[in-house]
Order: sequence, then C-alpha cells, then structure tokens
Amino acid sequence: MGKRFHLTAAAAAAAMMVLPSTTQAFSVAPAFTIRNRAHMTETSLCMLQHVSRSIASYQQRDDHNDSAMSASNVSVDALSSSATEEEESTDTGDEQVAPPPVTLNNMEKAWRHVKKPLLSIGAKGATPSHGNSLRQLLEAHGAVKIKVNTKQFNNSLQVAFETLSRLAVEAGAAQPELLCERTSENVILVGRRGMRAMIDANEFPPPPPPPYVYEAYEKRDKAVAAKTSAAL
Repeated sequence: MGKRFHLTAAAAAAAMMVLPSTTQAFSVAPAFTIRNRAHMTETSLCMLQHVSRSIASYQQRDDHNDSAMSASNVSVDALSSSATEEEESTDTGDEQVAPPPVTLNNMEKAWRHVKKPLLSIGAKGATPSHGNSLRQLLEAHGAVKIKVNTKQFNNSLQVAFETLSRLAVEAGAAQPELLCERTSENVILVGRRGMRAMIDANEFPPPPPPPYVYEAYEKRDKAVAAKTSAAL
C-alpha cells in the first residue's frame, strides 16, 4: 500500500513537471502547431486526473481499513470485558454455593469409626461359631459391624440381631446391644453391654491419640541404649 502511494505521488510530480516543460518547448520550437500544443496539454491533464483518482481511491481504502481495525479492537475489548464479568460472577456464585460444614451426631460418629464389617452371616444362617466370634470381637473392639444375608431371618435385620445375640450369650458374652442398622447395606452395628450409654456420653469413639513426640522417644531410646552399653 505504501509503495503504491509513493509511486502515484511520484507520477503526479512528474506530470506537474510536464506542463512547464511543454510551455518551454512551445516557446523554443515554433515549428509545433496549435493542434499539437493542445493535444499535449490535454494528455497532461488526463494524467493528472488519473493520478488524483488513484490517490483518492487509496486514501479511501486506508480509511476503510483503519475503521475496520478500530471496530475489531472494540469488539475484542467487549468480549474480554464480558469474559471477565462472567468469571467474576462464577467466582461469586461458587463462594455463595459453598455448603456449610456437616455436624455429625454421636451415633453417626460411632458408625463411621467402625470402618467395615468384621463378621458376615451367609445364606445358611447363623451358627454357634458365629456367636463365639461375636463374643470375641465385642471384647476386643467394643462395637462391631456385621454383614447379614437376611434370607434365613425373614428379611429382617432385627430378627438377625436377636439370633446372633442369643448365640453370643450362649458362648459366654454379656447381652449385646443393637446400636444401629442400615437396611440399604444389610449391615448392623452391635456393641457390648453399656456401649449405647458411652456413645450418648461422647465417650465412644475414643479421641484421637496425641501427636507423636519424637524428642521424648529419642531421649528414652538413648537412655536405654546407654544403660545397655554400660551393662556390657
């Protein structure tokens, strides 16, 4: 674009120089006729008109391109501003939708503390060995989850607990307690006698252990190692 504009400008300057040169030629060479002089003047005027139209068309193209670029810049700025507003609204919405912290009751804490069932009752029902296993598990853990196939218990977790409780008592255990049952999972949570009162008093599950203090254990180990080496 720039090269073409400079070429046309140069052509215009050359055409402007033609007129005085032709007048000088007319004065120096009287052999030219009036007709030849008029023809040369008309040719120079045509060249000037062509050059001026070319310059005007290039200027119009430049103006059109500048306006198109400015319009595209405006559209890009509008899109970026709208995207920024959407991100801000999304962030604000996420902050507003944040759920409140869940507060668990004592029984739910106990259910989650016992991670998985340690005893399973199959389709053949409960046997005395299941009662003995339940007694041992209650003595070791205090509360036990039991996975039950309710086919032999009239599809009732309550009936299954009564059967297992009777077998555990026959095996020498104290009367167990049914703490919680989940029909959707066919799982019951059974505790030893007095466990429900401990859960209500927030004594079960037990609090987490204190953080491990490395310095105290290191001092103890060093003292034991020193006594051992002195004895040797």
